[in-house]
Amino acid sequence: RTETFDGKPYNQFLGIPYAEPPIGDLRFKKPVPIKAWSELREVSQWPNPCYQHNPEFLDNFRNKQFSEDCLYLNIWAPVGISSEAMDRDQLKAVMVWIHGGALIVGSPVEDYYSGHVLATKGDVVVVTIGYRVNTFGFLYTGTDDAPGNMGLWDQVLALQWVNDNIELFGGDSHRITMFGESAGGWSTSLHILSPISRPLFQNAIMMSGAAINRNAGEPARDVMQKWLRGAQAINCTEGDDIPDRFTPKIIDCLHNTPAETLTAIPILPALMEGIVGWNTVVIIDGDFLPARPLEMLNKGDHKKGLNLMVGTAQDEGSWILWLTEDSVKYSQHSPSPMTHREAYNELSRISRKMWSKESIDGEMVSKVYFTGLSDETPQDILRQTIGVAIGDYLLGCPAIQFGQTLYENDVSDSRVYQYYFNSKLGEPKQLCSKWSGVCHFDDVYPVFGVPFDKPGRFVDQERDLSEKIIHIFSTFAKTSEPPALDGADWEAYYRLDNHTIRPYYEFTNEPKPVTNFGTGLKVVECEYLWKKAREVRTKNGLINGRTDTFDGKPYNQFLGIPYAEPPTGDLRFKKPVPIKPWSEHLEVSQWPAPCYQTYSTNFRNKNFSEDCLYLNVWAPVDTNAEVVERDQPKAVMVWIHGGALIVGSTVENYYSGHVLATKGDVVVVTIGYRVNTFGFLYTGTDDAPGNMGLWDQVLALQWVNDNIELFGGDPNRITVFGQSAGGWSTSLHILSPISRPLFQNAIILSGAAINHNAGEPARDVLHKWLRGAQAINCTQGDDIPDKFTSKIIDCLLNKPAETLAAIPMLPALMNGVVGWNTFVIIDGEFLPALPLEMLNKGDHKKGFNLMVGTTQDEGSYILGFTEDSVKYSRQNPSDITYSEAYNELSRISRKMWSKEVIDGEMVSKIYFTGLSDETPQGLLRQTIGVAVGDYLLGCPAIQFAQTLYENDVTDSRVYQYYYNSKLGEPKQLCSEWQGADQFNDKERDESENMIHIFSTFAKTGKPPAQDGADWEAYYRLNNHTIRPYYEFTNEPKPVTNFGTGLKVVECEYLWKKYIDQQ
Repeated sequence: RTETFDGKPYNQFLGIPYAEPPIGDLRFKKPVPIKAWSELREVSQWPNPCYQHNPEFLDNFRNKQFSEDCLYLNIWAPVGISSEAMDRDQLKAVMVWIHGGALIVGSPVEDYYSGHVLATKGDVVVVTIGYRVNTFGFLYTGTDDAPGNMGLWDQVLALQWVNDNIELFGGDSHRITMFGESAGGWSTSLHILSPISRPLFQNAIMMSGAAINRNAGEPARDVMQKWLRGAQAINCTEGDDIPDRFTPKIIDCLHNTPAETLTAIPILPALMEGIVGWNTVVIIDGDFLPARPLEMLNKGDHKKGLNLMVGTAQDEGSWILWLTEDSVKYSQHSPSPMTHREAYNELSRISRKMWSKESIDGEMVSKVYFTGLSDETPQDILRQTIGVAIGDYLLGCPAIQFGQTLYENDVSDSRVYQYYFNSKLGEPKQLCSKWSGVCHFDDVYPVFGVPFDKPGRFVDQERDLSEKIIHIFSTFAKTSEPPALDGADWEAYYRLDNHTIRPYYEFTNEPKPVTNFGTGLKVVECEYLWKKAREVRTKNGLINGRTDTFDGKPYNQFLGIPYAEPPTGDLRFKKPVPIKPWSEHLEVSQWPAPCYQTYSTNFRNKNFSEDCLYLNVWAPVDTNAEVVERDQPKAVMVWIHGGALIVGSTVENYYSGHVLATKGDVVVVTIGYRVNTFGFLYTGTDDAPGNMGLWDQVLALQWVNDNIELFGGDPNRITVFGQSAGGWSTSLHILSPISRPLFQNAIILSGAAINHNAGEPARDVLHKWLRGAQAINCTQGDDIPDKFTSKIIDCLLNKPAETLAAIPMLPALMNGVVGWNTFVIIDGEFLPALPLEMLNKGDHKKGFNLMVGTTQDEGSYILGFTEDSVKYSRQNPSDITYSEAYNELSRISRKMWSKEVIDGEMVSKIYFTGLSDETPQGLLRQTIGVAVGDYLLGCPAIQFAQTLYENDVTDSRVYQYYYNSKLGEPKQLCSEWQGADQFNDKERDESENMIHIFSTFAKTGKPPAQDGADWEAYYRLNNHTIRPYYEFTNEPKPVTNFGTGLKVVECEYLWKKYIDQQ
């Protein structure tokens, strides 16, 4: 029929069928295109709304008769343009509306969705489409009986109908703009992603929603379990247990259940999640939706050459509070009183229970949103603030993130525009309470010209606003870009260095003093707070981490990424096997289990497991690198933890990489590897080939090379660094021909693999493990066997982990003062020969940059652990005189591991020079620790670096530092009486400096200048190696903190001959 509005005629077609009625055998099936009809069909009445449970808003429906026969669309077209013979340049742009309602309720027959005002004022053809919602649109049984996503397939078929027929109504099939609000915006975002929908439109407008929030797009199996719970709730299953699949009997029951019963399923308590009591139940079906939406966006897998407008309202969430949370406390008209403290706590509580794969930090949410509010703040603003926060999380921020992520990963000429609706006039509308802000759905009224159609309910300013928005939307539909406003062009998103700039236009009651354009809407809320989940497609599968901030800088954190198959069962004691690809989404936001051992102090996760081959990644947030250019990726620092290869883990409290990543602007990786028996058992057979923990490290390094670019890291700038056994491991990677190609720089802290029994002949190590096997009763008789039999190996494979973890600490295996063994073998593959032998031959990584660091007191902690816990107690050691200390060092030195007995008298003579009976006892004990530490850790690290430099024939450079700064309380391994230790506290300024040094070395291959002076690498003077070093001290030295020849007497003249006897 033809009508007029404001003097302009338009043609109106209500209830055009585009699909066969989805009833009878077609209930729950994909839509079937409508068959051709021969008779003239009258399309002048509003069609039936699709079946739903929607008593709250039924009064707003022009047709209140719910029906399963509901697949109809409506068209409004300016008069005088519908002609089959019309020239294309006379055809009008087309706007196709998808209604909202959480995919559970809603219909195009709602009062405000008549398209005649938009069509006449905007001079466009308007189409609104009905689609199945609720159980009828989204039931998934895992069979063709209900394949899932039917409501979305309805939308696709309606879009196809528009493409095929709209020219007959005067519409241009090459200028179709999809637009929708809430679930309609959500659906629009899915059509942007779906390969099925992409050819069917040119532009899109997403209002208040996008399909990357909550459980947007779930694996089919997970969705099926929800529907099975629903089927049980309406008595379509037998027994109390939820079945694991849909049987023909269950499906038949659902087919015969009344529509009214089926509509209640999605809001049943059994299916509710978080504050929002509905489920989207959209499935990843491999057809309409091939993968998770955010994964597809990050891969640039979406419609190309798209013009997109994203819009959000100031208060997207207050309506949710009265509808789903507490209708009394958040009554639309008479809410109960609320204080500032109650509101603050209420937001914190609600946030924690909102749907999220990781519990939301409710306290932080309240802290962000309640900034500037107080006891003086009106109660309506307090309630409104709660709604704003919830709306940002569920609707606003996902829409913004969708637009930004699409733009950042687009390789075509797609453009993204944005608006912010912040205009509140007249009486509260539809979903709004009297205390709400600018409400979710408030921008729909002006888009459809409702202030003109129902003038009594709106004021003049709202009509002016409606005129403006219709002009904007229709211009966007016609030209693919919004018009200039207030004399200024409306800019699309653009890049500034590594950042996306998001210009937006803000609709306000009164024009702002300067301009209504702005940039960076809700960066804190959307970027820093709510954007907790970051997804990355590794070469093995999709992982989901989280985004956090430190010191105002955002970073992405991924905890527990598997790089190897769990070394359990038949893989116990075997070399690591690369992780197999996974198809499901993998959540990596929890600290992984530490590898089995006997130590768990300061562990964030204390649950030991043999399934422990995981790594963690921290990356500055601006380096999402599937599209990063070659000059943008960050240097990478891979940390190998210490613990004598017997204990230790990446989950220790001090190994979180977020501070180093954010302050150093580098990507940080920490790797878990097998320690103890699980990592180093050697049987002389393939059952336990030895060095497994080192092979774990190699595989982790390979994973980093293969995947780190996806996290913003540069695989051509990888620095391996580690402390103690981690430094020890790093030195082995420098030597190993397997590891050498996997990194460019290295930092060795407090240890290198040329001390005591570093790298032993396989036969010697075999005998140690045979003694261990005997100690746990895996051998027969009193004699130690000379080889591992299948029976002994079978015994070890079946021993509890707790028993195996104790083997390296057994008295039968202890060597000297240090009661642990590294058990690293010369296997001819990872380690071809003795480390010192390889160094002397120049058989090591070439053309690389090395930094070596030692601390002033590397050994005092060892005394309390392995020598005498009373005499060297950390808090209350027994008294000791100068003479006793002198003799004690001599005694300990003689029993330390060495092929030649150490001259203990000479050791004491050197280290006790200048000490006397007047020397404080703490310093006497410390001197013993310094000597032991020099022999076991400090001097080997220095000697490793010097020997490498002296035998290198490439351009390798070696730098050195000496850590001699003791501040604050004793930490971790420190006693009150010892000096600067391996884990001494670093005050903020010093930490800042060290992070700068380490990160600069990782980026450039050399440390930065200090105190205005360049940091020199090792160099030659005649036949001598000069070793410049920088000394970290509590206070700057009078002239310079640089020096040369650190500990020449101790390392060169005293300990070197013993170390050389490796």
